[in-house]
Amino acid sequence: MILKEAEQCTLSFASVDTLNVYAFAPFYSHFFRTHRNIHTQIHTLNSNEVMDMVEAMVADYGVILSPESRDHVIIEPYFEEKLYIAMKKKPLTQGDMPTISPSDLDFDREICCWMGTSYLSWRRAWTNSSPYGYMRVWTIPLMLQLLEQEGLWGTVPECALPELMRNENISIYCLTDPPPQRIAYKVKPKRPKSGKKKMLELFENEMDRYIKRRGFTLLSR
Repeated sequence: MILKEAEQCTLSFASVDTLNVYAFAPFYSHFFRTHRNIHTQIHTLNSNEVMDMVEAMVADYGVILSPESRDHVIIEPYFEEKLYIAMKKKPLTQGDMPTISPSDLDFDREICCWMGTSYLSWRRAWTNSSPYGYMRVWTIPLMLQLLEQEGLWGTVPECALPELMRNENISIYCLTDPPPQRIAYKVKPKRPKSGKKKMLELFENEMDRYIKRRGFTLLSR
């Protein structure tokens, strides 16, 4: 689907920090470079705030990590991604990404960032320690800043790996018994503005193709 150049549109999209920074930024750059007639607003909020904005018709579309039932929006599983372990300690092996067992992790030294309820259930199967670990934070960039101390670690999503692999101070490990994949959910108004349907369909279709190219598992469409 192609919008005519004369069709000037405004798109308001909202998502959480981790996805905006690590998953969607390359997509935004490409989409809005190739569709200059679409004026855009990108909001970085928590999941509840994203749902509020879509429900109030302030945002046209959103992607979240923590869904809840709402009367005036449609919330559907969108894609899922694997989870990995990040820590300062450098692996001794070269080549393939090293592995680590959950039994070798000190969960009291975890810097916890929200990875979903399935991750919490997996975590409880391995430890009785506090669900907040060493510290709880709300963004991956802050977590990485705090991993400077030896022995601290955190769980990171697949979307962040390309950036993390360039950080010489951080090592990434696969888990031998990994948690369930983290699910992202799309949020759309039940009755979108009639003048924006074509633009939203274009945006959604191109984002779907981008998600597939990134190698994430698409759960809808």
